Amino acid sequence: MDIYSTLINFFQACGLFMYPIVVVLALGVAIAVERYVYLTAARATNQRLWKQVMPMLMDGNYRQAVALTEKS
Repeated sequence: MDIYSTLINFFQACGLFMYPIVVVLALGVAIAVERYVYLTAARATNQRLWKQVMPMLMDGNYRQAVALTEKS
């Protein structure tokens, strides 16, 4: 609990300047989490599509591969 009380005392000692810093920190964390979630979902979608396209390319079905990727 010593660390917690030290942080609270530091926050109180700095006064009003800490509130904008905390707001910016919260916004930054929210944006970072949202980007992580979005990019993780996009990666899963891309891997799923790649698993469908790769056999088409290996078989020489280029038109079919292009048609599939145009929907993506």
